[in-house]
Amino acid sequence: MKKGIILLWVSTLFLVGCSDGNTKKELSKTKPNTTRNTISQQLKADTMMQKKYDETTIWESIHAKYAAKKYKLADEWTMIDFYNYGGDTEEANAREALWDVKIKLVGDSILYLNNKKVKVRRTKVDASEYKDKSYFKSYLAPFFGIRGINISKSVPVLQLLSSEEDIYSNGLKYIYTGKYLVLDYGGVGVIYKFISKNSKSLPSPTAKLEYTSDDMFKDVEKEKSTKNAQQYNIHEYKGKLKMLSSDRIEPMVSEGGFYFAKLPPYKNFPIFICYNYHEADIFTIYTLRNNALDNQNSVEISATDSYSDVTESFAIFTDGTIYVKTNNGKKSKITVNRISKEGDFYELK
Repeated sequence: MKKGIILLWVSTLFLVGCSDGNTKKELSKTKPNTTRNTISQQLKADTMMQKKYDETTIWESIHAKYAAKKYKLADEWTMIDFYNYGGDTEEANAREALWDVKIKLVGDSILYLNNKKVKVRRTKVDASEYKDKSYFKSYLAPFFGIRGINISKSVPVLQLLSSEEDIYSNGLKYIYTGKYLVLDYGGVGVIYKFISKNSKSLPSPTAKLEYTSDDMFKDVEKEKSTKNAQQYNIHEYKGKLKMLSSDRIEPMVSEGGFYFAKLPPYKNFPIFICYNYHEADIFTIYTLRNNALDNQNSVEISATDSYSDVTESFAIFTDGTIYVKTNNGKKSKITVNRISKEGDFYELK
C-alpha cells in the first residue's frame, strides 16, 4: 500500500514538472499537503479548460459545415397548434390527416392542399356565423386575440367558390388572417402559421459561438461563470414575463423550477432561454415579441429523456442560427434552426 502511494506521488510530480517549469519551482517551496491540493486544482482547471475548448471546437466545426451547405429558401406553412371540438366523435385518423398538410396559397384565389387545387376568395364574415361553435369563443377567439388579432366580431376567411372542391374546411370557409390558416377535419382543428421566403436568411460562415446548453448548466450553478456569458452579457432574467400558451396568457418568473436567461437580441428580438429543471432537463428557446414569449413559437431541447437514452444539446450563434444535436446511442442528428426577420423560428432543410 505504501509503495503504491509513493509511486502515485512521484508520477503526479513528474506530470506537473513536465507541464510547467515555473509551476515546479513554486511547488517545491510549498508543503506537501498544499502541493497535493494545488496539483489537484490545476489538473481540474486544465481538464475543464480542455473540455470547454473541445466543446467550442465541435460546435464551430458543425457551424462551418452547415453554413457552407446549399439551402433552398421557400414560403412555408407550419403547424403550430390544434384543438379538439369533436369529443368522442373525433375521427381516428383526423389528427394524422391534418398534421402535415402541404399548403400553398397563390394570391387570395387559389389554395393548394396536398396538391389539390381549391378556388377561394378572401372576405370577412360576421362572427355570429360561429355562434353555435363552442370552440370559437372558448379557443379560437382568445388564441388570436392574445396575438393581436381580433376576430370576436368580424372573421377573415377564405370562402370556397365550389362545394365540390371542399377539403378540410368548416362550412366551406377557412379562417385566414394572412399569417394564420385554420383547417378542420373530423372533429379536429389545426392552426398553421405562414413564414415567408423573404423573411428567411442563410447562416453566416463568420458567425461566432454565442451560447450553449453546457454554458447554461454552469451559469445556473453560478451566474455568468462561463466565458460566453461574460462576453455577451448573458444573465438570469429576474423580471416578470408573459407567456402565450395556446389560448391563454401565463405569468412567468425565474423561480420554482424555471430559470430564464436573457441573450442579446437578433433582428431586434431579444432571445430568452428557459431551463426547466423542475421535472426534467428541458431547454426552450424563445424570441420576445410584443412584450411576450410564445410557446407556439419556440425551439425545445430535451437534455435528458426519462424513457430512453436519447440526449440533446444546443448551440446558438451570433447570426441567429440554432443547432440542436440529438444523440441516440452511436447515432447523432443535427437540426438547423434560424430566426426570421419577424422573429419566427424555422428549420433549414
